[in-house]
Amino acid sequence: MIPSDDDYTKLCQMFRSLFGLALGPEKKYLISLRLESVLKSHRLTDYQELIALCQRTDSNQLRSDVIDAMTTRETSFFRDSHPFIAIEKTILPELVARFLERRKVDQDKIRFWSAACSTGQEPYCLAMLIDEHLQSSIHAKSKKLRAADFSVTATDISAEAIRVARNGKYSAMETHRGLSQQRLQLHFTSNGGQSQINDHLKALVEFQQCNILQPPQRLPQRMDLILCRNILIYFDEQHRLQLLENLSKCLDENGYLILGAAESTSQIPDTLVQIAIGSTTVYRKRTQSVRTNQQNDRLTEIRPL
Repeated sequence: MIPSDDDYTKLCQMFRSLFGLALGPEKKYLISLRLESVLKSHRLTDYQELIALCQRTDSNQLRSDVIDAMTTRETSFFRDSHPFIAIEKTILPELVARFLERRKVDQDKIRFWSAACSTGQEPYCLAMLIDEHLQSSIHAKSKKLRAADFSVTATDISAEAIRVARNGKYSAMETHRGLSQQRLQLHFTSNGGQSQINDHLKALVEFQQCNILQPPQRLPQRMDLILCRNILIYFDEQHRLQLLENLSKCLDENGYLILGAAESTSQIPDTLVQIAIGSTTVYRKRTQSVRTNQQNDRLTEIRPL
């Protein structure tokens, strides 16, 4: 059922107000394909009934089904590899060094957040990098660093995506996308023709269903690293700025934010400074003193891997 022009306008308004999704006029046919199953499963006669029910406060299941139908779960292990190289070679060692200096003062964990984790590949990649760093000779011998010193929070608006991610089981096609044979053997166990992420890595990751456009005080706090990749493209400029401001508030001072490689926005908050680490662009939260003295400084800092 293809929505009428009037129904499509109301659907777009609903998606924007409830979920922050911005849809153009070319998406009408796509909406009809994705929402057809929702209409049938909830026994709804038309889009007007769908819109009316979604506006009700007791429509959590319907809203969840609409989001599951509308969101794209395209992901893979170590997607666009270069951000993970920057994390492995530069960001993670820096965070560890900072943590070991501050642990006795005011920092109890190194906190990572995969802010749109889809079916879990991205946060499990972070867990693999943490595990590999812990197994490196210097930390294995010193025992100054443990898995308990890390926290990986993984969120997604889709309840179904979170369910799959928590399960941590992937097909051969999924593991062959981005995983080396060495990492597959090191971090996974064969389970009924699929690959199951090892339990100690699952234990590093906490999954939560979450709308990242909600007020920042309801989001994960004091993050040292936030990955929010390939999400801005779904929002209009107003919601992009809101999201970036929310994420900045969730970062600890000197914490890092990584966006998608193809994503850009003209309104990066003044609290963030752009940094190039190798071929990866990241954003670091300024300290309060730097923000006071360099409020309008938008220069890019260049750092080697």
